[in-house]
Amino acid sequence: MLTRQRPWRIRSAGIARTFQNISLVHELSVEDNILIGGHIAGPSSFLASACVWPTRREAALKAEARALCGRLELLDVLAAMPADLPYGTQKRVELARALMASPRVLLADEPAAGLPHGEVAAFGRLLSELRAERGLTIVLVEHHMGLINAICDRVAVMESGRIIAEGSPAVIAADPLVRAAYLGTSEAPA
Repeated sequence: MLTRQRPWRIRSAGIARTFQNISLVHELSVEDNILIGGHIAGPSSFLASACVWPTRREAALKAEARALCGRLELLDVLAAMPADLPYGTQKRVELARALMASPRVLLADEPAAGLPHGEVAAFGRLLSELRAERGLTIVLVEHHMGLINAICDRVAVMESGRIIAEGSPAVIAADPLVRAAYLGTSEAPA
């Protein structure tokens, strides 16, 4: 089970995640928060940790973080503390931290939660672009149908722990079970 694995094992499987409720370290700068994502893939031996690794690896990680921050429009806030930033910016910081692990699969737990309506579409475009640029698979847990329609190719809808529908966003939106359970229709399926 994934939830019982150590972070480095999850990372070595090519998986990273973002959280519904932002999980940044508020005592660290934005840059240091982002670098954490790269450090989780760090050395596996004491000798590697104590010798040459720190200076070369740290320089490479900082360069990678700065390039990523340029892409995510975070260069101006690298020295800031996360709590001093708008919520949408904090979401991008958390996304940058996850991407520093160079995942093949990104688990995004309700990335639209708490974002103002106008920022949801921009965040969705960013996720779509990153998916294409990085060849990423994104597993999205989300209730915001606009975001789901904008970035998902395939949707699985769950109710009470079981899948009640699967398919494209258009197929899901038309499914009577989904409409009754989530989209607010009063008609129950026959």
